[in-house]
Amino acid sequence: NNVIRNHTTSGVYIDLTAASNIVVGNLITNNGTDGVLINGVDADGNRIVSNRITLHTYGVEIQDGDANVVTNNTIFYHWSAGVLMGNTASSNRVLANSVASNQSEGIWLNGFDARANLIAGNVVNGKGWQQNGIRLDLGKRNTITNNAMKRNTISGIAVGNSAETNRIAKNAIFSNAGRGISLTNGLVRANNFVRNLIYANTGPAVTTRTGEGNRFLNNVMYKNADGVKLHGGFSNEFINNILLSNGTRGVTNFAPGTRWEFNDVFGHTRDYANTTALYISNGNFSANPLFTNAVGTNFRLSGPAPLSPAVDMGITNGLTRFDPTPTQGFA
Repeated sequence: NNVIRNHTTSGVYIDLTAASNIVVGNLITNNGTDGVLINGVDADGNRIVSNRITLHTYGVEIQDGDANVVTNNTIFYHWSAGVLMGNTASSNRVLANSVASNQSEGIWLNGFDARANLIAGNVVNGKGWQQNGIRLDLGKRNTITNNAMKRNTISGIAVGNSAETNRIAKNAIFSNAGRGISLTNGLVRANNFVRNLIYANTGPAVTTRTGEGNRFLNNVMYKNADGVKLHGGFSNEFINNILLSNGTRGVTNFAPGTRWEFNDVFGHTRDYANTTALYISNGNFSANPLFTNAVGTNFRLSGPAPLSPAVDMGITNGLTRFDPTPTQGFA
């Protein structure tokens, strides 16, 4: 319960081999670069818990440390990112934080060897100022799950700069002033986007400007400005997704080798634009999926009466067939 303010560099600095420390219940404000900085290859197992952190370049920055936990903090109004994990930061957990109104990214994973980090259960609210809710660059085998990203100005989730083999699953991405999910730049490869709810964004649900072998499986895209816009990349896969009432175009395809199978695309002025007949075969169909209550953000498929026409129309891919949303979205 300390007030930590007006220092020239960091409010709290955990360095080198400092491990297993707990920073809990403090107001950390108006210091120099960082509210909390964890910086050392052996600065491991520290816990940042239930703090209010505001008015720095970065709220919490982890460089190189492993197995640190950042949880239940309120992190807001920073000049760059609310949370930054860089360099070789691995096996860290960013859990159940409220991250709001940071100038660039809410949570930014940007490390050349940042691996196996977990970002889960956070509410990332740009409040019309923050550019991207979560940005993922460079890292591998990280998991982003069960977060809510809303009211960001560019993207709910942005993935770029050689991010590989990451899993982005069961997130609610809504009411952003730009795109839902964006593959932005660099060789973005073999990432899995699974069971995300992407709705009510003023840009497309998904855009790809780059990428190879990324998989979009069992996602719902509802009432975005457009559905999927494939401006670039190659050999990306879209399987078992539902696109409903996304502005004028469900799918716009300019990307070679895209695998588009067992998707339900319905309720657009043009369900398919600039696509070949390949994309209206291969198990794809067009029917109202009959969500239980889309207006109330319950995107379960209805049944048994009336039974959604999407039930059992997909392929398994190791997932339940065409049950893209085991939980409701965030109101």
